[in-house]
Amino acid sequence: MRPEAARARLGSRNLVPQWLVLVGFVLGLIVGLVYAYQINPVEWKDALPIDLRQDYKEQWVLMAARAYAIEQNSELALERMRSFSKEEATDLLNRVYQDAATESDREQLRQFGALFGIDVGAATQLPTGEGAGEQTPPPAEQPEEGGSLFGTLIRLCLVGVVALLVAVGALQFWTNRRRKAGELFEPGARREPTLDLSVEPEAEGAFGGYEEPLPETGPMPAVGEKSIGRFTTRYEYGSDNFDMSFSIQLPDNTYLGECGVGVGDILLDQPHQHVGAFEVWLFDKDDIQTVTKLLVSEALADNPDAIAALSERGEVIVAREGETFELETASLRVRARVRSLKYGDNPALEPNSYFERLELELEPFQKADGGGGIEY
Repeated sequence: MRPEAARARLGSRNLVPQWLVLVGFVLGLIVGLVYAYQINPVEWKDALPIDLRQDYKEQWVLMAARAYAIEQNSELALERMRSFSKEEATDLLNRVYQDAATESDREQLRQFGALFGIDVGAATQLPTGEGAGEQTPPPAEQPEEGGSLFGTLIRLCLVGVVALLVAVGALQFWTNRRRKAGELFEPGARREPTLDLSVEPEAEGAFGGYEEPLPETGPMPAVGEKSIGRFTTRYEYGSDNFDMSFSIQLPDNTYLGECGVGVGDILLDQPHQHVGAFEVWLFDKDDIQTVTKLLVSEALADNPDAIAALSERGEVIVAREGETFELETASLRVRARVRSLKYGDNPALEPNSYFERLELELEPFQKADGGGGIEY
């Protein structure tokens, strides 16, 4: 988080809780479904015959056959049956033929089917003699599977809400666990970790271990000042737009401010950023200004024009292993120490001009007469 964003963060402490936002979203979703399917549902118009229910399809075929018998308009008859495949048209004509009430309707259906090359009634043996006039009762109407559409949507909505709650809970648990563990994000990412007051010596890793502590070259804490924690930032070449920030807060979650490190000056931008200077900054919620200092490479320190431009943004300090400096505001003081560094060797640039890696340690202190902070 940059200094400008840190100030804006103060105004976000009283935002609506996340669970209340989630409840509002769920209620809005349910109200929208009720309105869309019960109060003001969509009315479908101009559906194709093939999209009709089965009994309406049969009525359509019978009316089309009767209309053809009167009009004898083959083009209009073909247009009325265009949405059906030949297999479905054959099935419908035979069903209607079997259920026809009069011999006239059957004759009209045979003529109508002949128009499409369908031999209507060939597969249907009609009863003769006694009971010839009796009609086969239509099959009992089967209940629609799955219940109403609205009921299905409500069930899907409830399942979705439960899944969303589980996902939010898992994300919150994972985030809290990462913060408690003090994990570093990927290079170039931003973070706001919870302070760990019991600082353990760091294990040997990609930047190498330290058999003995580096000498302290900066001022020691004043009487009454207390350390609030310790942060370590690691930069490696290729971490474009590198920007790390840390929230400074007491064990009772009292917010005091923020500190961080970001790219200060880029010498070359191909294929990755060749960083010649870093910004080290401190934001104090009780102060009206953000203190910034520039940590520069040895070659950049020998360039008067570059130093003059960087000096307008803050004090310039040459980066050397073990170098310690501090940033101070009304109620906070941060000791910064260069734990390790290595310069890159791009032939297009001067030697010792850009950083291949940099490890910086930040240790914030609360002054004895400092402000009380913001509790949240």
